[in-house]
Amino acid sequence: MEAVSLFGPCWDDIRSLLSSYPSSECAESDCSLVSSVDRLVVRGRDAGETARLYERLQARFGPVSVRPGAVSAAGLLFQSLAHKGLQCVSVESCTGGLIAKRISDLAGSSAVFWGGFITYANEAKIRLGVNPSAIEQYGAVSEPVVRQMAEKGREASGCGLAMAVSGVAGPGGGSSEKPVGTVWIAVSTPLTLKAKRFLFTGDRKTVRAKTAQAALLMGESLLHRPEWLDSETLWQYIDA
Repeated sequence: MEAVSLFGPCWDDIRSLLSSYPSSECAESDCSLVSSVDRLVVRGRDAGETARLYERLQARFGPVSVRPGAVSAAGLLFQSLAHKGLQCVSVESCTGGLIAKRISDLAGSSAVFWGGFITYANEAKIRLGVNPSAIEQYGAVSEPVVRQMAEKGREASGCGLAMAVSGVAGPGGGSSEKPVGTVWIAVSTPLTLKAKRFLFTGDRKTVRAKTAQAALLMGESLLHRPEWLDSETLWQYIDA
């Protein structure tokens, strides 16, 4: 094993675990955002030490947050889609196309990425097929709306997987019920539809980046290990 990628935990989260490995290297990815937004890549002195780091980190932070290899969230989804011969579609509100960018940044992504719908305004959501009464009753940032966004996007594209997001990225727009950082994400296949609520911290750029990462990881989990989506514990470091 050449490296370990961590999604969610930041350097402070893992410092004590890595302290017994003083030779280990910890570096941010090529992404210019802070490490907790994208990932941390950890390497030991050799493959054996890296494998031991992987086991220790996964035991502490869980399989969603800790993955073998120097891989991005989009790369993980790419691998799962390619393995199953599927394409995906993104339906984005608060991220405004960032999920689509993350996937299309990868060489060869046309094999697995159909495209996306940017349904930023409520009117755009309604034109996609979201029931106006759902938006009126629950608000655009809600489970019923994001579930419909995922289903309608998948149906319109004919893809095997859809990822939909709607949230309050800030700095304004929050409320006591839905503070800044509140995001709903839904992922859908023809047989399964799952949704999760997150409360991300950080500025607008950070919240949007964390939302894109969580959506990619949820999509990959639905294809690879759908039972992961039924656990709150496994997602506690993503939801930060």
